[in-house]
Amino acid sequence: MAFKRYLILIGLILFALILGSVNLTSVFFILKEANFIFLLFSFSILFFMLTIKAKKWQILLNVYGSSLSLFSCLKFWCIGFFLSILTPGRVGDFSRAVYVRNTISLPTGILTVFVDRVMDILLLLIWSALAVVLFSVLFGKTIVSLGLLLFLLFLFIFFLWFFSNPANVKKVFKPFFNFFVPENLKEQIKLNFGTFFQSLEKLKMHKRQLFFSFCLGVISWVGSIVYFYLIVLALHIPVPFHFVLVIVPLIALSDLLPVSVSGLGTREALMIFLFSFYSLSPEQAIAVSLTYLFIGYVFPAFLGFIFMLQNPLDLKKQLKIEPIKL
Repeated sequence: MAFKRYLILIGLILFALILGSVNLTSVFFILKEANFIFLLFSFSILFFMLTIKAKKWQILLNVYGSSLSLFSCLKFWCIGFFLSILTPGRVGDFSRAVYVRNTISLPTGILTVFVDRVMDILLLLIWSALAVVLFSVLFGKTIVSLGLLLFLLFLFIFFLWFFSNPANVKKVFKPFFNFFVPENLKEQIKLNFGTFFQSLEKLKMHKRQLFFSFCLGVISWVGSIVYFYLIVLALHIPVPFHFVLVIVPLIALSDLLPVSVSGLGTREALMIFLFSFYSLSPEQAIAVSLTYLFIGYVFPAFLGFIFMLQNPLDLKKQLKIEPIKL
């Protein structure tokens, strides 16, 4: 855990160094001259994306008979997002499972969040591989090895296949389970382990819902590209749409690096590098990055914070796991 905190410091230090190396007056001027109409449209697209993400998760919940409304899914998704940016590995996102515990079992709720996240990562790897190819065609340069991305995609799919089989999971984790888990918790964990994989088997039988959920993930990705382009237009940055189409997946990929908080530092460094291909200044790149940070991260996280205050969690009570019928 301490090592993780030191890694995060790398991104924060990089962010501070970048801000110290640019002309902040120019950055503020670019932000001040922003087109309000385009920014308003970008917020509209963001709300559309959040609704799509909530619907994507709701489809998975409905497989298990959950009657949670779309607005409730939206609230809990935003809460999960807020907690995810505060926790290592974004594990806070799994708080969504605790909020839906009144409608489905906790292990099943965790599964729905896990599958939701898996779809997002799978789409990110696919989009990034396509972006690397397009970037190479447009500029004749390779910024990320396509072979590496395809290998990661293959590895990701292999791990999904391997760990979707409970027998494989038992073989891998049984020594750790026997050694680290206290005796008084073993039976409870075994029961919920079974519930998790029973839920997974049930989900596999609902291929239509999985397909619809995946399609909504694609739509959400398209929305993220459009709203990024609206930010670019709002700040009067002269780049074509196909350039945005290429760089958005790469920026999202950089956000996953475990050396920053919400991509701070790594995202700005990458944007400065990418924008240089159109001879744009670091100040323009930073202005876009800060606007993207505020609209895409700070605003949804703030909504999540407000929703969490309205729906506080009693973790001691809620995390007392009791397996229930699917």
